[in-house]
This record gives sequence, C-alpha cells and structure tokens, in this order.
Amino acid sequence: MSHIDDEPCTLAADSFELLARLCLDGVLVIVDDGIVYACPAADTILSPAAPGSLLGRAPLSLVLPAHHARVRERWAQAAAGAFLAPEEIGLCGVDGRCFDAELSCGPFVWHGRPALQILVRDISERKAMLSQLHATESRFAAELEEMTRLHQLSSRLLATRDLSSALDEVLDAAITLLGADFGNIQLYNPQKNGLEIVVQRGFPQAFLDTFRLVRIDDDSACARALRSGEAVIVEDVLLDPPYAAFRAIAAQSGYRAVLSIPLRVPGGEVLGMLSAHFRAPHRASAHQLRVLELYGRQAVDLIDRLRTEQALRDADRRKDEFLATLAHELRNPLAPISNAMILLRPNGDHRRRADHLIGMVQRQVRHIVRLVDDLLEVSRITRGKIELRRTPAVLADILHAALETTRPLIEQAGHRLRADLPDEPLVLDADSVRLTQVFSNLLNNAAKYTPPGGDIALAARRVGPEVEVSVRDNGIGIPAAMLGRVFDIFVQGDRNGDGSNGGNGSNGGLGIGLTMARSLVELHAGRIEARSDGPGLGSEFVVRLPLLLHTPADAPAPDTASAPLSGRRLLVVDDNRDAADSLALLLSSSGAEVRVGYGGEEALAAIAGWAPDAAIIDLGMPGIDGCQLAGMLRADLRYRGMLLVALTGWGQRADRERSRACGFDAHLTKPAEIAALTACLAAGAPTARN
Repeated sequence: MSHIDDEPCTLAADSFELLARLCLDGVLVIVDDGIVYACPAADTILSPAAPGSLLGRAPLSLVLPAHHARVRERWAQAAAGAFLAPEEIGLCGVDGRCFDAELSCGPFVWHGRPALQILVRDISERKAMLSQLHATESRFAAELEEMTRLHQLSSRLLATRDLSSALDEVLDAAITLLGADFGNIQLYNPQKNGLEIVVQRGFPQAFLDTFRLVRIDDDSACARALRSGEAVIVEDVLLDPPYAAFRAIAAQSGYRAVLSIPLRVPGGEVLGMLSAHFRAPHRASAHQLRVLELYGRQAVDLIDRLRTEQALRDADRRKDEFLATLAHELRNPLAPISNAMILLRPNGDHRRRADHLIGMVQRQVRHIVRLVDDLLEVSRITRGKIELRRTPAVLADILHAALETTRPLIEQAGHRLRADLPDEPLVLDADSVRLTQVFSNLLNNAAKYTPPGGDIALAARRVGPEVEVSVRDNGIGIPAAMLGRVFDIFVQGDRNGDGSNGGNGSNGGLGIGLTMARSLVELHAGRIEARSDGPGLGSEFVVRLPLLLHTPADAPAPDTASAPLSGRRLLVVDDNRDAADSLALLLSSSGAEVRVGYGGEEALAAIAGWAPDAAIIDLGMPGIDGCQLAGMLRADLRYRGMLLVALTGWGQRADRERSRACGFDAHLTKPAEIAALTACLAAGAPTARN
C-alpha cells in the first residue's frame, strides 16, 4: 500500500503496516486532515473499485453530512489524547455507496508527526441481518399471538351453546386478522338454495337488504365461492368484471375489495360463507389466508356441533312428547278398568273368589300404571335415579306377585316351577311394585331362555341381616365372557339357543330388563349377581337385600265400605264416557251426589243453578278443554270457592305446572288411586281465591 512520504519507514512503521494488512476492519491514518495511509480492508470497504484512491482524500468527505458535527467532536477528543470506543456513523464510499459503519479512533504518531488512527467496520450486513431477525421474531410473535387467539377462541367455542354469539366471535377475529373494515357470516339455507346473513359488522341497511338472500347463481363473491367451494378474492370491485352488477351497492356501502371463503365440512357440504370487505383495494397475504382458513374450520366445527346437538335435543323432545302422548293414551282406558274393578266387588258366597280375581286385576293395573310411568323416565332408569315409594313390605307377597305376573309365560312354555319360600315373614323397607318388577324380569328371563319343558326354581332364605333370593334355570346358560356384561344396557346374548343367554330384556327386546333390575336392586341398597357354568348349563341370578329389622306398627286399613264423601256434591268432567261414568259410580258409592259432563259445555250446563263442592276435570277435551273450564269457573263468583282437581293422562312436571296456573288445586294422573282421590275430595273446599 502506498503512502505520502519518501522517507524510509522505521521498523515500528513496518510493523504497523503488517498488522494493519492483517486486520479485517479498515485502518486509516489521518495527518493534517488528510488520509496518509489506508490498509487493503479500508480500500475494500470505502473504495472497492479504485484501490489507493483514498490517499490524500479529506476524511470528512467520506462521512454523511448529518454526522459531520459528531465526527469532528470525536476526532478533536482523539487529538487531545482520548481513545474512543466504536460508534455508529453513516459513511459514503468513493463509489457513492452509503452504509452504516462503526468508527473508533485514537491518537497516533505517523513518522514522527501527530496523527489520528481511525478503525472502520462495515456493519450494514450485520444490521440487515439483525433487521431480518427482528422482522422474523416479530412475525413469529404475531403468529404466536394469532395462534393463541385461535386457541382461546377454540376453547370458548367448545363451551358455547349459542350459535349467533359464537359466530360473532369468529367474525370479529377474522376482521381483526385481516384488518378489514366490514364482514359477515352467512349460512346456507337448502330450502331457499341460497346464503342468508346471520351476523355482520359495519354494513348499512341497503347492503343487508341487497344480500339478505344470496342465490347460488348470481355473480357476487360469496355466490361464486359457494359454487366453486374455493375462496374468491376480489382485489378491486371496479376491476372485476363479474362484480359489475354489484358495484353500485359496493360504492354505496363504502367498500372496494372483497374476500369470501366457504365454510365447508372437509370433503362435504358447504355450510356457509365468511366474507371480509375493505374500503380500499386489497389483497390478503398467503399467511392471512391460511389463518383465516383455520378460523373458518372453527366456524364449521361449531356450526356442525351445535346443529348436531340441536338435532339430538329435537329428537329427545320428540321422544318425550311421544312417550307423554303414549302414556296419556294408555292411562285413559286404565281409568275405567280400575274404577270398574272396585265397583264389581260382590257380596255373598262368591265374594272370596271374586275378591281374589279382582285383586289380581287391580295389582296388574297398578303394575301397568307403573310401567307407563317408566316410559316417561327412560333416562332416569338408565342412570339408576328412579324415585322409590318405600313402605314395609313382606318378601313373600312381592315374590307371589312376581310369580302371578310371569306364570302365564312359564305355563305356556311348559316349564316346571318350584318355589322354596321361608315360613317366617321377611320384611323389607321397599317399593314392592319395583321389586316385583325385578323378580318378574328375572323369572321372565328364565322362562324365555330355557327350552320348552325346562326347570325353573325360585328360592329365598335369610342370611344374617339380609335376604337372598335366587332364580335358577336349566336353560341355554351364559358364556364366561358375557357374565360381566349381562347387566349393561342394550346388551343381549345369542337368543337362538346355541350357547349364550344375554337375558337382558326379552326376546327381540331392547335389552333393558337386567339393567333395570340392577338399578332397582342397588336403589334398595342391595346387590345382584349372575352365575352360570357355561353355555347349555343354565344360569342363576342371585339378589341380596337388607331386611327391615324394626317393623313399625301396621296402620289400620282404610274402611272402603264407609261413605267418606257422604253429603259432598261432585262434578265429573271427562269426554271419555266410560271413564266419566265409572268414576261417577265409584264416587256415588262413597256417598257423594255426582253429576257428569262429557265435555266443557255439558259441564257448565250440568252445574247451572247447582254449586258443587268439587269438580274432577279431565284436561285434554275437545271444545272447552280442562284448563279453559277451570278458568271460567274461577272467574265465576258462584264457583270461586270450588275445589278443582285435574284428573288426566298427562302427568309430567310441565303438565302439573300448567294445571296449577289454570287454577286447579290438585293434579292426579289416571287411573288415580281411589284412596288418594277420596282423601283429596273429602278434605273440603280450598280457601277462596282473590
């Protein structure tokens, strides 16, 4: 490298130049405001096209004007003997390239003359890399924030049950992501073959009126996306020929760009559309479109889930309505049968036999009524949450009732039945109807899964503080793999007689019999177990229940022969003539004066000029129904103190609340227990209402 001075270099100067040549930074020596030495690296940084052209040049000519004052200040400090650390300064090379550099300087002696030594480091590449790194970090941070928002949105959507508010959240998130000015979400209506806006942001009414229903065959962005199943981007509505028909409404609404993405089930149907609108021409980035697609998937999952849940709720509601209607229809014929059985009790020589037969029919009617009630409690049955009506009950009576129920099936199959029951009275704190149901199910299973002419044994014995009841057969048996599952709901074994006995219900049934039995036994604090030595070797079901060790004194039986309603004036209203007439006869036999109306109109005619003490009214009648009749009676001052009893086949909580709101004092379901109805009617009129 050349320098200005013909004097030979000293050893110190030679050593300096050797070190300077090895330095990666540029080294300059300045004497009297001129560059007298520049190392090769300095030429590469400041004058790559003309090496050696730095010599004799004023150093400030290489500094951007904005930094002149600062550089003069630093050089003055160095000339005064200070060694200054690197500082960022803007430089401009001989070739005109401007860049950022770090300059450090200090005092120096160049061939015996005072000088400055300048160290130049080009940091433009480093700054570019740092800037790129910061940009990458910012992008990653932004993407992390987006993913966090997406995760938080997903968590909120999983918990929501309201479609509109959830779609509001999805739309707001999409608008924020895109920096859009407007947005809407539409759902596809297959009946109208078009898209309908369900949530929106920022649009005037004119826009909403125009796009109230977007048909699949028009040229709007969302309709095109609906047809193609792919995103449609309109960067500028003024330059998009298909959008020409909608430019006027776009101008009126204040947007120039549109982005519409279909909300589509993967590989399936389009559920709707997510659209964003911008005031100025706009094109979303590829990253924004990817994240927007994730938001769209969230919306699709939400819509699909909520629609599925709603469909399940609708199906459940229809099931409940069907069961309630079925229960109502079943209760109606049971009411006159129950009433007739009470009225048919004869006097004389045949009373004992008739009482036995009538008692049997009454027990079966009560059993059917409880089964009808079960129709309304299917979900509670499967969860083991059936309400028990506990009273002290003798086990032998329960088992005899179960045998009575299942005997026709046993006899029809030609089975031999052996019952081994203890002589001592074993008393349980139990719902006798429910336990009868348990043992009837077990006996039914034994009869159905035992080939004709088989043997069935029912046995009961006391084991400490418990009673053990077993039902054993020599039927088709239960495989070992099935023993642990026979009590699961809807699980049935092979019913073809070739080696298994699921026994859970009846042949061709739904498989809830044993599930029901286990639930009822456990509700009685008992246990039930299935046993079998294998296919073809029969099966045994063993039930253990706690005994009631301290039996309360028996309450005196009600005297049904007396006339507890003597002197009471009663009105019976029911469009079912058999039910009305049999109930009237039953109440008359208890000493009441009874009039009958086969509908609301006839009831009003029957009591004209006659003030009954109480009215027993069916709810579901044509013309004036029970609730309307109750309202009319409550509004008439002559009858405002009358006791009103709803007697109906509708027995759900909503039905009871409705009858109470109509003015009824009591709500009984058909067929009502006569003791309960008599007690209600004998209690007297309620306090007059305001």
